[in-house]
Amino acid sequence: MRNKLFLSFLLFFISFPVYSKNTNLVLGASINILNIDDPDYYFNNNEYFKSPSINVGLSYKMDQNLPIVIGIFTNRLFLRSHNQEIISKKSGDVYLNKNKIIVDTFLLGYQIKQFIPSIFISNVNFEKKLYLKNTLAGQSNQSSLLYGVVGNYFYNKNLSFTFGLVAPKKEFNLKKGFSLGFNYNFNL
Repeated sequence: MRNKLFLSFLLFFISFPVYSKNTNLVLGASINILNIDDPDYYFNNNEYFKSPSINVGLSYKMDQNLPIVIGIFTNRLFLRSHNQEIISKKSGDVYLNKNKIIVDTFLLGYQIKQFIPSIFISNVNFEKKLYLKNTLAGQSNQSSLLYGVVGNYFYNKNLSFTFGLVAPKKEFNLKKGFSLGFNYNFNL
């Protein structure tokens, strides 16, 4: 239910500005690094989970006099499985963690020259399959809303760099997180 409501909300905002001169198609790549305090597993002998992502979305700037920026982004079009070894805290067994993280994000920012500080809310679906010696040992599917802040710096008209901070989330055992990325913007 929450996924459908969030997707409907995003589709509403995408429908009105698509053909505006203030709209950009955005293609980006990022790495998300999450500090997860998993009660059962270590990620690569530490508490950090690393997830690369390729994103596509639309950003819309209201107008020149009111530089409010609205953005919607997803990684659904370029989604692939990400494999990472994890170690059981109880047994010391090494598992292969095959996961997919689906992220749909709504962003609201304010442009100040080449910088856009923003807040975001993301609907995150985390699908995980654990394998021990090529045998499926378990699987789970979690979904939650994550939020945080992001800064977007435009190097030039088309190329921008991002740095984001993700707020803690108890449902994911997430203590903190951050992301680094770059985007290429195509004016529509």
